[in-house]
Amino acid sequence: LKRALDSVYQQTYKNYEIIVLDNNSSDNTVEMIETNFPDVKLIKSDKNLGCPPARNVMAKEAKGNVIFFLDDDAWLENNVLEEIAKAFGKANKNVVLFATNLIEYKNFLPIVIFKKSNFPVEIFDFSGGYVAIKLDAFKEIGYFPEFHYGAEESFVAIRFFLKGYKMYRLPYIFSHHKPSFSRNNDVIFYNKIKNELTWNYHFAPLILFPLLFLRKTYTYTKLAKTKGSTKSSIKGMIDFIKEMPRLKRAPISLSLFLSYLQKRKYIRKKFYKNI
Repeated sequence: LKRALDSVYQQTYKNYEIIVLDNNSSDNTVEMIETNFPDVKLIKSDKNLGCPPARNVMAKEAKGNVIFFLDDDAWLENNVLEEIAKAFGKANKNVVLFATNLIEYKNFLPIVIFKKSNFPVEIFDFSGGYVAIKLDAFKEIGYFPEFHYGAEESFVAIRFFLKGYKMYRLPYIFSHHKPSFSRNNDVIFYNKIKNELTWNYHFAPLILFPLLFLRKTYTYTKLAKTKGSTKSSIKGMIDFIKEMPRLKRAPISLSLFLSYLQKRKYIRKKFYKNI
């Protein structure tokens, strides 16, 4: 977290406020912030809200026009906020999100996840830990779903798409991400498969959902097996099935849903690197 905050203070763009939500940490995070960053607006939660709900709390507290979400295990190069401010200044009103490129550290090796270029690239999904979003549009679509973790960005991305809003990645500016070694793969795979299935069930036409269900469960279970998390993946699938009768649906037309999936797949295949 200190590394992340230091990277914000080193930004060439200075017109911002900083909000940190402490998700009921058990270390000295609060004391570190109060000692080293006394001007940070610190929100202390008496329980672990999870990632998306915590981001929603901060979005509702923010006073600016744009919120930049930065995870504590990520940090920014010093021109990121300046370039994003320039991009929003030049963009049409229907552009509501800019994501940075990302340098991901895997097995200690830095990997650029998106092909470098000097121009913005329209995207149809994003990761929430290094992204700038217009607050009025974010509020309009209802913020992130109140999941503890996983697939929350998928809900925001398709809702922006349905509203006719645009999202872009700026491949020429960089955030860095170095995940903690303490990540719990069982928790990750449980939430991801459960919430991805929820996303498909919420938006997909019913005629298409069985195929999506089979494809998603096969893909995630196969990947989970490589991480030793098969049981957690299967449990996520079972718990989704149990909750299906209580889940709300807002299906869109088959042609529109397939169009969204095709656009998302095209960008992923053309610009993203598989890490």
